[in-house]
Amino acid sequence: MNQNSNTKQIKESKIVNWGFVVLLIALFFSLPMMVHAQGAVIAVDSGNDILTAGDGQCTLREAITNANTGTDTTSGDCASGTVGLDTITLPAGVYILTLTGIGEDLNATGDLDITDDLILNGAGVDETIIDGNHIDRVMHVLGAANTNLNDLTIQNGQFGTLGNNTHGEDGGGIYHASNGTMNLTRVNVVNNVSGFHGGGVANVEIGTVNLTDCTISDNESTYGGGLHSFRPGSAINVNNSTVSGNEAAIRGAGLNNRLGTITVNNSHFAGNYGSARGGAFFNTGTLIIMNSTIHNNETSNNGGGIYADGRAVITVTNSTISNNTAHVGGGIYTFNAGSAITVTSSTIANNVADTGDGIAHQGGSFTLENSIVSDNGTSNCAFLSTGVFNDVGNNLEYPGTTCGGLDIQADPLLGALALNGGPTLTHALGIGSPAIDAGNNASCASHDQRGAARPMDGDADGTAVCDVGAYELGELQCGILADVEPTTYQFIGNTVSINVTNDNTGGGAELDCLRVTHIPWNHPQATSGGSGAAIETGQYWIIAGLQSDQSTTAGNYLVDLTLPHSVDSANAKVCKYPGGLGGSGWDCASTGADASTVWRNDITSLADWAVGEFVEPTAVSLHMISGTNHSFTWVAALFSLLLLATMGLLLKVRRSSVVSKL
Repeated sequence: MNQNSNTKQIKESKIVNWGFVVLLIALFFSLPMMVHAQGAVIAVDSGNDILTAGDGQCTLREAITNANTGTDTTSGDCASGTVGLDTITLPAGVYILTLTGIGEDLNATGDLDITDDLILNGAGVDETIIDGNHIDRVMHVLGAANTNLNDLTIQNGQFGTLGNNTHGEDGGGIYHASNGTMNLTRVNVVNNVSGFHGGGVANVEIGTVNLTDCTISDNESTYGGGLHSFRPGSAINVNNSTVSGNEAAIRGAGLNNRLGTITVNNSHFAGNYGSARGGAFFNTGTLIIMNSTIHNNETSNNGGGIYADGRAVITVTNSTISNNTAHVGGGIYTFNAGSAITVTSSTIANNVADTGDGIAHQGGSFTLENSIVSDNGTSNCAFLSTGVFNDVGNNLEYPGTTCGGLDIQADPLLGALALNGGPTLTHALGIGSPAIDAGNNASCASHDQRGAARPMDGDADGTAVCDVGAYELGELQCGILADVEPTTYQFIGNTVSINVTNDNTGGGAELDCLRVTHIPWNHPQATSGGSGAAIETGQYWIIAGLQSDQSTTAGNYLVDLTLPHSVDSANAKVCKYPGGLGGSGWDCASTGADASTVWRNDITSLADWAVGEFVEPTAVSLHMISGTNHSFTWVAALFSLLLLATMGLLLKVRRSSVVSKL
């Protein structure tokens, strides 16, 4: 063999070695994609409820059967399932269950039985509807299956007869008998009935049910008209959702919790009715309520809002309990020496009962701090036994002293229950309320029920102190008339700047005070628009220009407003609501912008403000901008191409070597 041949073989060997190195690197970077790859995607194309293989239709029931079995049971009508997580796409339409027969778990008749991990994607709650047709419950999840339901409605399921109290007659809409996790996102569960537990959703094993942006409405059961959780270790998490109009013949019209853990955040429990105990909640387990509103619930017996029994452990923080009705305990009723409830930075108002309109305490311990108990019928509180009531401090009661004489006994000047920013209803504090800056900074949360920051200087005395109750009045600065113009005022940790260039352009109503509240949510008047027009992710500012009495709207002034942003500065706008268009809609404009702020000059009236991007002077789109990080996707794609190139190179070298040997 000559020297040239040896050199060629060495070069080929090096190429092969480097090729294998590149191949290993490519495989390494591709591995996460393979590990996280989902299984089959099964597209439903028929609204019929049939199991006829080879008929050219892929029905929802057939798609679920394929996903359960990890095979194709349809002779090619539907894509084959895989063992593990599969995805079913369900286009717009009403899918009515018609195959009668209850009690079997193989998805052959009655309800839709799910036994393996599954994602079920609809086209929207008003577009994709699965209708149980009252022949059975709608959905039954078994074993350890993990499920994700998105953008659809579950309705008209029925299992058992209301009031039967027969074991197993659970879950009219969804019967979650799995130890896995069920995620419901933008799902409506409505008009379902079960004979025993959970008219809407029953969580009966040690699994977890997560609800996000959901509505659980107009369902019926004996226990837990809307939701039910049973065993120790089970959990239901309700986030940014509404549970309303549900009924229970005995306990927990909104939610019945036997021994599980329930977390409620940024949600409404409203208009639920229980014939016996617990209009919104009946709880003997762990119940955590945050940033939520419990209102207009009713029971003929005890606990219009919350009924605590057994060894219940309940914490209520930054929440409002209002306008609930019961025989005893319109807002909250505690029973049994083993229960413990703690209410912090919350408002209990306008509840009605024959005894204990706001709170009826009949056992266990009740701790109250930084909270308002006000305007509840004829008695804010009633202590009916030897239970312990802990007034930790910074509480307000009005009228009377039925709660034992709390720190502040004066009218809190509560506004009507209304949408004052954020996703839930609150009672705003009126100007001059004794609850303003009367809380305890050491124990109040970092935000109020709406998400507005705490503490704020709500009375313009130069010191930021938490307000009592669920609502924090915005930051107030006064004395503008005495300042030299122009003067710039900074708010909300120097994130908002208002430059007053003229506080009286003539005509009286001089501007003397400015109040600013930052709400970390999209504005409630969000409207859709085209061409990418949007409001910056999830925030707006309520800004008021006031006269010296701190309540009357000022006029005849000029101010420049600067807001923070994280959008393209070339397209950023300062947007006002209500704007033009006859007093409705938005108007947007900007005087200038840099990388982090956008400003608008010569403003003559103040209201709600947000940052717009790609918007015209009017007709703004208000929706959350969300970004997706595609960097890993591009890296994976690059290495996939590199992998193909390397394989091609190795093949070429191998062929060249074979030819040279010949």
